[in-house]
Amino acid sequence: MNSTSILIWQDNQEQVVDEHTVLSQSGADAMIRIQTEDYRCLPPTQDRLNHFNLPNSKHHLGFKYILPRIIRKGYKTEQEEVLPLLDFQGSRLGECTKYISHISYEDLQKSHFRFSFTHIKNQEELLRAMINRYRHSRPYLSEKDIEQMGVSFTEITFINLEGKE
Repeated sequence: MNSTSILIWQDNQEQVVDEHTVLSQSGADAMIRIQTEDYRCLPPTQDRLNHFNLPNSKHHLGFKYILPRIIRKGYKTEQEEVLPLLDFQGSRLGECTKYISHISYEDLQKSHFRFSFTHIKNQEELLRAMINRYRHSRPYLSEKDIEQMGVSFTEITFINLEGKE
């Protein structure tokens, strides 16, 4: 497995660590980074999350995902990458129970939003959230690009509920 560095908040300081080590310690196969404002819209007792991402996210059925908070956004251009600052404290761990790539906004059904963040309950709210999410991290994508790309859909069933591990 290739070694990838990530930037985390640990012991009251920023630390560059090996991603594989963090995943191994958490019992996860991979991670889905969640913006702090989205985490606030995830009820602590909700046992599933329907998460939307760029259409090429390549999540895998049966994989366990840790969901750290992004406490400082990063970005990626053709010239450089600035890592986001991640906080794993209190992160949720879940298993991917459904994954669909390359769905247009028009093809999304009400059921896709059932376990979404509380501020994303329809196509319009999702598009607005996707534009806000990727405006900073993928500055080369226009609003029109984001809309035309569509999304991927990942259902995560939580293994641990907040405060119950």
